[in-house]
Amino acid sequence: MRTRLIVALAATAAAAALAPPRPAAADVGGNHGGTNDGGQYSAWAYYAHATGGGNVEVTERCTLSARSDEDAHIEYNVISYAGGETYTVCTDCVLDGENVDDRLGLFPPGDQWDILDSWVVTPADPQEMINEAIARLNPVPPAIVTDPGGGAPGFVGFSTYLSFDEPLGRQTVSMSDGPVTVEVWADPTGEVVWDTGDGLEACNAPPGPGGECAHVYERSSFGQEATRNDLPAYTITARVAYMGGYAVYANGAYVGGDPDIGGVERTSETTLAVNEGQAVNRSGR
Repeated sequence: MRTRLIVALAATAAAAALAPPRPAAADVGGNHGGTNDGGQYSAWAYYAHATGGGNVEVTERCTLSARSDEDAHIEYNVISYAGGETYTVCTDCVLDGENVDDRLGLFPPGDQWDILDSWVVTPADPQEMINEAIARLNPVPPAIVTDPGGGAPGFVGFSTYLSFDEPLGRQTVSMSDGPVTVEVWADPTGEVVWDTGDGLEACNAPPGPGGECAHVYERSSFGQEATRNDLPAYTITARVAYMGGYAVYANGAYVGGDPDIGGVERTSETTLAVNEGQAVNRSGR
């Protein structure tokens, strides 16, 4: 697990940047889950494995065949067979006020519920969901702020302060299917590597009031390829380290996860023109 975040994010960084993370539809109907074969989510199978079966009530309304004039709701019942080797998921229409927990598969008689659909699942981890959520997580550091800022150039011999436009914080992606939700996160480690573009030690001056990285340039940015407001400029980068983890919830309850699935580094970039003050000879000599 520890290398999966590194590999998945490295392989999908470009795709994730083009396709921003979006949660999957929380669709609890239909033949979802089962096994990991064919790329199916194993949400129901994981739920069955983690809880031993049980029922999930949703807000969707339905109509009972024998009591069509009374209010009813949808429930999903997970029933264990063969000592937990397989499970059957039933979509039931249940009379409001009733709760049908048929995890033993007794199918109690009565007119308070109907079986609308059923399918068989094999217990398995929701690995496809985990992998896809990890692949969609593409942490992006905040933008770099310079002081002087607002497009104003820095000056040789004076401190330039470097920081971010917002605090570094956790970034997450969540995916849900059936009763299972996978949440993947990336936390900044606090390790930020600055590069001020001039070959000098980046934070070579006392920090400012906010604890920013402070840098004193020894020469102007004249001759640099980068530009800022049509002036030659240094390229400033901040490399931020993130550590990832994930948690799995079944029907709202935590059922597993891994707080350490490895780390990645991401980089923010900006440019800064640096001028050099020139002495003015007023004596004419």
